[in-house]
Amino acid sequence: MNKKLFVSLLGFGLIVLLRAPVVRAQGFGDDEAVVKVPFQFVAGDTVLPAGVYRVTADSESPNVVWIASTDGKSVAVVDTECGGPLVTKAQPQLVFRKYGSTCFLTSINVPGDDGRLIPLTRADVAQQLAHMARARYDAAQAHRG
Repeated sequence: MNKKLFVSLLGFGLIVLLRAPVVRAQGFGDDEAVVKVPFQFVAGDTVLPAGVYRVTADSESPNVVWIASTDGKSVAVVDTECGGPLVTKAQPQLVFRKYGSTCFLTSINVPGDDGRLIPLTRADVAQQLAHMARARYDAAQAHRG
C-alpha cells in the first residue's frame, strides 16, 4: 500500500513539475514571486530542502499555491486561506512556525496580494514530525546495514 501511494505521489509530482513553469502567477501580479529559504521546511504535506523557490497561485484554483524550487527538483502544492489585508511589503515573504527542529510554512505574503494562510492542525504537525522521525530511523538502520 505504501509503495503504491509513493508511486502515485511521485507520478503526481512529475506532472506538477512539468506544469509548474507554465502556471501564471494569478493574484501575484505578472511575475512569480521568488524567495530564498535557507533551511529545510514543510509546506502542506511536503518536506522541501533549503533553496530558492518560485511561488505562484494556480490559475484555475485561486486558493492553491505552487511552491517549486528553481532547480526543478522540489515542488509542493498547498491549499491556502485568505489571511488578511493587501500585502504592501516590497519583497515577498514566507512565514514559518517551528515545532521541535522542524519549520512549517504558515503564511505567504506577496506584494499586491492578500496574505495567504496555510492552516496547520496539531494532527498535521504530529503526523509530519512522526513521518520525519521514521525516515531518520530508517536511514540510520540502512546505514548500519
